[in-house]
Amino acid sequence: MPAPDLKSQALPIGQLTSIYRLLSDETRLRILALLQASELAVGELQKILGIGQSTLSTQLGALKDSDLVATRKEGQKVFYRIPESVGKGPRQTLIEQALEHLQSARWMEKDQRGLRKVLEGRAESSLAFFNSEAVQNRISPGQTWRALALGLARLFRRETIVDLGCGNGRLAILLGEGGNTVTGVDNSEEQIKLARRHAESAANPPEFRQAPMEATGLPSGAFTLAILSQSLHHAAKPASALEEAARLLAPGGRLLILDLLAHDQEWTRSKFGDFWLGFADDVLKGWVESAGLKCTHDEITAASKVYPDLEGLMVIAEKKSQGQKSNSESSYE
Repeated sequence: MPAPDLKSQALPIGQLTSIYRLLSDETRLRILALLQASELAVGELQKILGIGQSTLSTQLGALKDSDLVATRKEGQKVFYRIPESVGKGPRQTLIEQALEHLQSARWMEKDQRGLRKVLEGRAESSLAFFNSEAVQNRISPGQTWRALALGLARLFRRETIVDLGCGNGRLAILLGEGGNTVTGVDNSEEQIKLARRHAESAANPPEFRQAPMEATGLPSGAFTLAILSQSLHHAAKPASALEEAARLLAPGGRLLILDLLAHDQEWTRSKFGDFWLGFADDVLKGWVESAGLKCTHDEITAASKVYPDLEGLMVIAEKKSQGQKSNSESSYE
């Protein structure tokens, strides 16, 4: 193998000086370390770091001007992440080397605790909504029979199914009545209780388990089909939920996602406990591919009459068989 061409990888002195200047500030290093783990909103960063908004905005601005962070606006919230463009070349090598040495920093453990607390708070806010509100009979955005029929028409067979974010269990029960072996998972104790009541008279009742969709505790490779029907936008870390779905699938198993296309309807947070305002098609497919699955179909489904401004999004994917190589190496925060 030929030796690497170090000259071709060298940065111009101006860029090198700029990066060293940016990395010399402790607050900016703390921000980069946090964003390396998860995409975060401004308020979440401020809560973890414990600094004023003006100071944080200044530091984020400096990092953004140097393309070390990127932003994504969702409704009234602005999320920051490390852009994919930073992930290649000598520039990223310098940043990675700096971040590798931060594990022993006096503030690292505290920041990581704060990050875990923020991510837990995302899940808890959704959990509190579903434990306290009588939402089981509400029609939520994107929950249309047309969207459901489109997905089932492409997937419905005798399967071993896990329904992640099963809510009141009605879909899981419907799938069980078709002769499938179904397990429903939901983080809400009250929703699981309701699902079990709904299943009492079912001919082939599903098993229901209370657990977060990012960490179900179910065995790897135990299912031929995983479904996330209007549940992913409640997940604290959607990409992690999809990684869990991929883990649960046997080789050749399939994934069905029915969710909302990215929108700006802020009221869905309070009315339906939504954390994410839907997902862009390419972002959702990127997470799926990064989880080791191959997208086989994606489609924007029609809005319902009740919520005409909110379109649905369907993605179908398949877990690669053993020995089959991935055709995607993309990563998303």
